[in-house]
Amino acid sequence: MSLISMLMRKQDAKTLDLVAQELAALPRGDYMWMNILLLQVYQALIQESNKVTRTSTVHLIESLLAVLDKALAICHIETIQRTEGQCFKLLQCLFNLMPKVDKSASVGALLTDDGRLSILKSIHALCTSPSPLPFLSSSVPFVAYMVSALILCAQTDSNRMCRVHALEALTSIVAAVDDAHVLTQVFPGLTSALFQLVLGDYKLGSKLPAQALLCLTQATVLVLQDTRCSDLVTAPNLSDLDFLAPRIPSSVLSPSAPRSSSSDFPNLLRSPDWLSTSQTNMDVLVTRVCAHCRHHAKLRVRTALLHFCRALLLHCRLSLAPSFFPAYETALALGQDPIASIQATAAATLAHLNAEMTPSEQVLLHSYASTRFLDHVDTLAKKCAVELDLEAEAISMLQLCIGYLAAAPVQLVLETQVDRLLRGWCRILKVDAVDAQVLAHVTYDQGSVAYYRKRFVHFRTDDAIHMAAAVVRLMGAAGSILVFVDATLQDLNRSDPTRPVVESLFLLNHFVLGAAHIDLPLSTHPARRRLDIHVAGYLLDGLLRLPYWSHDAGNDDECQSLLLEIVGSVAQALGAQFSPLLMHVLYVVVEQLGRPSKLVQQAAVATLQRMAWACAYDSVPSLLHDNMDYVVDLLCNRLAELEAYPHTPFVVEALLKQAGSTPLPLLEEAVKAVVRTVDAHVTTQHTIGLLRVMKVIVANEPNPSHGVQSPLPSKVDAFVHEMNALFHVDTGDDDDEIPSTDTGATESAEASPLADQVKGAMPIEFDPAAPQSSTSKGHQGMTKLVQDIVVRCTYFTAAPDVTTSCLAWQVLQEALAVLQLDVLRPLVHRIWPMLTKRLAALVATAEKYKPMLLAAVQCFASLASLCGDFIGDKFIETIWPQFKAILVRFPPSASTLARAELDVSPVALATDTPASSSQPPPSSSIRLHALVDQIHVAMLVCLERMCSATDVVSSIARDVASSCQRFLASSSPPPLQDHARTLFLALARLNPDELFPRLAYMASYAPPPPPSARFPAYSPHAIRNTVVAESVGPPHAYARNATRLLAVLQSVR
Repeated sequence: MSLISMLMRKQDAKTLDLVAQELAALPRGDYMWMNILLLQVYQALIQESNKVTRTSTVHLIESLLAVLDKALAICHIETIQRTEGQCFKLLQCLFNLMPKVDKSASVGALLTDDGRLSILKSIHALCTSPSPLPFLSSSVPFVAYMVSALILCAQTDSNRMCRVHALEALTSIVAAVDDAHVLTQVFPGLTSALFQLVLGDYKLGSKLPAQALLCLTQATVLVLQDTRCSDLVTAPNLSDLDFLAPRIPSSVLSPSAPRSSSSDFPNLLRSPDWLSTSQTNMDVLVTRVCAHCRHHAKLRVRTALLHFCRALLLHCRLSLAPSFFPAYETALALGQDPIASIQATAAATLAHLNAEMTPSEQVLLHSYASTRFLDHVDTLAKKCAVELDLEAEAISMLQLCIGYLAAAPVQLVLETQVDRLLRGWCRILKVDAVDAQVLAHVTYDQGSVAYYRKRFVHFRTDDAIHMAAAVVRLMGAAGSILVFVDATLQDLNRSDPTRPVVESLFLLNHFVLGAAHIDLPLSTHPARRRLDIHVAGYLLDGLLRLPYWSHDAGNDDECQSLLLEIVGSVAQALGAQFSPLLMHVLYVVVEQLGRPSKLVQQAAVATLQRMAWACAYDSVPSLLHDNMDYVVDLLCNRLAELEAYPHTPFVVEALLKQAGSTPLPLLEEAVKAVVRTVDAHVTTQHTIGLLRVMKVIVANEPNPSHGVQSPLPSKVDAFVHEMNALFHVDTGDDDDEIPSTDTGATESAEASPLADQVKGAMPIEFDPAAPQSSTSKGHQGMTKLVQDIVVRCTYFTAAPDVTTSCLAWQVLQEALAVLQLDVLRPLVHRIWPMLTKRLAALVATAEKYKPMLLAAVQCFASLASLCGDFIGDKFIETIWPQFKAILVRFPPSASTLARAELDVSPVALATDTPASSSQPPPSSSIRLHALVDQIHVAMLVCLERMCSATDVVSSIARDVASSCQRFLASSSPPPLQDHARTLFLALARLNPDELFPRLAYMASYAPPPPPSARFPAYSPHAIRNTVVAESVGPPHAYARNATRLLAVLQSVR
């Protein structure tokens, strides 16, 4: 009270600041001195408002305004509002201090931001009332003045917070007036100004347009609420088909701000003409505002827009009928907003609207919603026909379509305008290509499958593609799947070459997923309509009759992959009910595994996976294994008609790859059919596929445990040794101890007398009558098939086609490796003459058929590791002469890498140890690209295996060393040097004494001094005088490799 007394005597800035501080510390309450304080502040403001020339006066006015703001914040404002004279005069005083249009003549032009903010807060406090203020509605000019002043401040103030508080004060004034007749007179100008603020610059932030929308909502409800226009509008009935239809086409509407109504005062006040003009203006305003703010980046603006649309839908849908659908579509679109709170508010708004609408309104809404949904699809299709980049606009329209399908009943258009919808969506979802480099993984409840990613013309991002597909799935969920299936199949069966086949199949696939309610948007809750098994069977029958399954007809691989994807979607949609339809489509899907396109192959694999999930199988091999009898029957029939089904061998190959080796015995009949087909068709077109099947068959056969044989003596030598031991013949050679040939022979020798073991004098290599107890009956059948494959591949090695011949040599090599020795040896004896003749023919024409020669040498190298001593004599007689001819025809080539290794320091040579020499050097990992070098490597490998397996080749050891010594030169490629060293080590194990002079000369080896003076000493160059020197040539090229080999030999001795 003392401060108030001081204030009554003299108003200075210091006293006012103290009063403001004390008021800020007081709680809210009813103070007896409040009226005195307000009176003093009011009088001081009136007195000082006339002194605007001095800066001290402006500062004093701002201090008074701060005191008034603090006082209104702590007092019971209802008491002041009931005193109409006091509240009215305070408002007059505050608005007198507001900035004017002519800023030079107003006090507000001199006030700071804090002063103007205090004025706006005080106005907002005085006009905030739970009930209307009667004194405001009785003074229309003063209301118009207040509205215009606050709008001016909201539009032109330099401070953003002042603009926001001006709109808050304006909202409170509109609510305080709450008189339809008064607000009707200021409504056109008010909505026009708010319209401009909503569509203002984004730099102004989100608070200003959001507050403008809230003010616009309040004014619209108070002026155009249905209950306040009851004498101007009537509720619709079922015969009023023009309800909710826009009165004026959008094309003729002006994009400018809403125009004011006529100046005719009687017409302005709540007349039908006024309502018609207001509807026209509000239609423009609502359409523009909804289109501008529907996808605003700020949450505050979208929330305010949703409240504005909620007010229009719930309170003004009769008086603003032309603006109903813009607001309704905005609520539908915001129902797909990523923010959960907006989604919930939009869903609550639509639910409240459906609960309040009369049956007549609901019927008309259903009718017009279907029409507008179809119009949106047509509009989007027309825009996509221009092939412009309109993805952002298309996404907003797709969200609207999702809203219609999720919340509005549009079944009528989905069942009566199917052809129109299909044409539109085929244009919207125009497929650019299927990217064969990117796999798109789709995760379902059972797991994930991968199809190749589809690229679209009008959609680039994954979110846009997923949204477009979601609309199609919702159409399948909301409409009748049978109608969609009929329309799509009819379109696919048309003979029009320009029909969009890929797009139609894509739509059909998502229709099926939608009908099964798979991967629908989480915010949608359509009626539960599962896919029926009868419809699924009808769909599969129609798909199988389509002409796109045959690759020979020139059809696109994309069509076949989409057909397979549809089959997988049907299986996933039906689940366990798909089992009766499994046999109907299983072979059709399996048959696509043999297609040359990886698009189709991947689609077939993914579809098989989905079928396995549907039928409760653990994996695709389990699915194929349990239904293999059905698949094998069809395979045999197709193999018998190979001319009509040329891709059947590739189907067998792919089936074996997918099913693995477990169902291989079940495929015995199909494999026999393959062998029979080989005899009937010898053309290149069919032979390659059949040989590939044979390769997969032998690759799935288990390999026996025999590998590269250790150097063992022949059975004849073992027999002679046993005879000498039996009759106590002393040969005088203590080192001639030959071990038994195998463990089984040793055990049998211990179990029976030695006389019984040697009964029959000479051993036989193989007894055809011996029982084969080690093989089962089923395995014997597959062994017989492998033997047949070996015989057929022997014939095909003579094929003139390089691809066929090389593939035959590869299959022969793999097939021989899976046979047991008791079966392998007689078979090799049978085919040996044909193989050697073919090798001789290839050597004679080696310049032309190098790939075939390489495959042949690799096959003989495999035989050397498998048979070993059994083919020793044959190898010397037939194979070694051909190898010599190859070495003469194709001498070793030089290598840049090898030449770089010529300069080797003596330290490096001295550090070579036997352990390091026995390990493959790093250079062996270098890949050879020249065919001649690969042929040389295969020959060296074959010779090394023969030298390791049998002593028979010791008779040609010198010849082999002389022919292959050139590969020890440093100019040879590093892999050839590695294999040559390995070969010379094997030759050294046969006869090291014969090989030593050659290696010593190559290494420039100096003999050591004799251990005694009685022995003559060799000169350092004694080895150069041998015969070997003439055949070797200059030794410096072989120094590195010969030194390493000598180190190994000396360590062994």
